[in-house]
Amino acid sequence: MKEETIKKHFKRWCKKYNWLCWFPIRNRFKKVDIFGVFDVIIIKRSGEVGFVQLTTKSNISARRRKIEKWLAENQLPFLEMLIYIFGFDKKTKEFKKIKINELKYYEVENRKKKSKDCRWF
Repeated sequence: MKEETIKKHFKRWCKKYNWLCWFPIRNRFKKVDIFGVFDVIIIKRSGEVGFVQLTTKSNISARRRKIEKWLAENQLPFLEMLIYIFGFDKKTKEFKKIKINELKYYEVENRKKKSKDCRWF
């Protein structure tokens, strides 16, 4: 399924649930991702901010591994940040929404202690 089709459906979904969304400007020659991982920044009307990876429903697990690897490599415990994968099902024309960062605090703390190179803290 084409990325533009998924984007179009996601924009409708955001409008329906009263979320603001921002997509980075596409370069003519290459795809532009936020931090090399995410496709969209979202802002809920409650003030919560987050990142979204758009994909097809069948590709959710690969995207989840990619995001978890990125979080581990950069030691980023986005406990207050929303991180979602929206997998579009072309048969039902609906999204399967998965929240990534529901980590326990101790898991994040253990990850920080194991790291020798702490770039962000």
